[in-house]
Amino acid sequence: VDEYGFFIYWKSEGREGQVLELCQVNDIRLGGVPKEPRLLYELQLRTTGVLEDCSLTICSGYDMVNINYTHIVCPDDQTAKDWQQWLRQ
Repeated sequence: VDEYGFFIYWKSEGREGQVLELCQVNDIRLGGVPKEPRLLYELQLRTTGVLEDCSLTICSGYDMVNINYTHIVCPDDQTAKDWQQWLRQ
């Protein structure tokens, strides 16, 4: 999250960085996994624990019809809970 709390940004390995404006975030949910089988499989390979416990789903969009889901996998379940609480503030 940027120093002013307006944006969340990240960069995946071998890819360009991405930015999400926090005013577009509608909900931040614990758990939730991608429905796309290939992505789900890749995330399960990278996680040592239960994927559902250490993941966050950020729901965002300009309106409630066209919602984007961003899945974030944290190192452990407590980190996911901390991120959820902090981002909801």
